[in-house]
Amino acid sequence: MVASIANQIKAALKPCLCLDYDGTLVPFVLNPEEAVPSLSLKALLAELVNDRKLNVAIISGRPKCTLEKWFDEVPVTLVAEHGALIKEYGRPWAVQIQNSIEWKDHILQLLSKTEIEYPGSFVEEKDYCVAWHYRGLDLKESLIASKQVVKKIKPYTRKMGLQIISGDKVVEVRSKQTNKGEAVKKLLNRDHYDLLVAVGDDVTDEDMFTATKEKSITIKVGDGITMAKYRLKSSIDVIELLKTLLK
Repeated sequence: MVASIANQIKAALKPCLCLDYDGTLVPFVLNPEEAVPSLSLKALLAELVNDRKLNVAIISGRPKCTLEKWFDEVPVTLVAEHGALIKEYGRPWAVQIQNSIEWKDHILQLLSKTEIEYPGSFVEEKDYCVAWHYRGLDLKESLIASKQVVKKIKPYTRKMGLQIISGDKVVEVRSKQTNKGEAVKKLLNRDHYDLLVAVGDDVTDEDMFTATKEKSITIKVGDGITMAKYRLKSSIDVIELLKTLLK
């Protein structure tokens, strides 16, 4: 599988490689701040850009400050908060949405109570998104808690025209303008790529998989229903694929 996909990418003249981060390039960890990219991962990404002349974009739900801190010296495009901000290498961040973010304060107030109700969970405020993480809860408790949290915030998000995304052990509230599919389209429109390679593990990555059906290789990492054409078991297989591109 890995060799077959790699050969298709190598055959392209100008491929654009769009990679999710958590669960795709690195495995999930209990504390998101500990998912720091290794020196070998950063070296691999840099080598792909410099030796294979690939355009590599990391498209993540992470805030811009985290992505910039981790990948500042790596010649890749960074997409933060699922497409709300884009930073091409050597250039400043560019905001991609125009909606007001006045709604954040109310959502933060609602979600802050969940940290007390469900010890082990926590709220993360980003520039254009608010996320409630519950990876620290056990499976049974997390299923009940996530449904209750969505029920609590849904009346307000519906009223404000916001979007609720239930990801892997996280519930996020964001503008409907923001999704990885739109970010991918913007990247593709900036240059004449002859192949899109989109790799991700989460429900938010499905927007990438359906962004363009022509000239694309879409890869789901892990289990779950997907629109992707291919599937890899884990981030280990993703790294193997990237290394194979250099052979």
